Amino acid sequence: MWRMVLRKVAGALAGFGALLLGGGAALAHPHVWVTVRAEVVYAPDGRVSSIRHAWSFDEMYSTFLSQGLDKNGDGKFSREELSELAKINVESLSDQNYYTVAKANGKPVAVAPPVDYWLEGDAKRLTLNFTLPLAAASAPKIFGLEVYDPSFFVAFAMEEGDAAMAVTGAPKGCATTLTRSKSPDAVAAGGSSSLSESFFQALGAGSNAGGQFANRLLVACP
Repeated sequence: MWRMVLRKVAGALAGFGALLLGGGAALAHPHVWVTVRAEVVYAPDGRVSSIRHAWSFDEMYSTFLSQGLDKNGDGKFSREELSELAKINVESLSDQNYYTVAKANGKPVAVAPPVDYWLEGDAKRLTLNFTLPLAAASAPKIFGLEVYDPSFFVAFAMEEGDAAMAVTGAPKGCATTLTRSKSPDAVAAGGSSSLSESFFQALGAGSNAGGQFANRLLVACP
């Protein structure tokens, strides 16, 4: 859905259209920037039950998405005015598994469709809130959460501060470790690649090279 929307944006923005609609390597570059907050939620019985997301979109994407949505003309967006857009976003994200990788003791864990979702904010900063229940709740010793786009079309960055990736209701004694995404410059400096056009070409739809830019939360319980 985000790729489709951006193609429409490109049609309206002179000069930008060639970049987005040119196909190939250009589409591999990040064209949506998202600031992320994530929360791993434990049930009272000690099992991981869900993952809560709050994603704030960059100004260009927010401005385009919100065009014509201020139905009452008060200069603000209500949840009701944004409800249909929120629905479209969460439904379309299923194609990318919500850019979310959850693992229990190192093994992938499936997530169920989003619940409790809504959009809030203004034309400069829209934030999508949604909760992903785990398809099968479990009580692993180690639970891992990653947020990233394998193709690096969407660039995810964790919000500043310790609350960027939080844990709620975890059993006593659990410890958390947060690893923020690297910038492309940092990846290149590490010697894994140069920031040439060929580097971005490698981050196509079938590539998982975007995992180099993953945001990771690890919860280790006794």
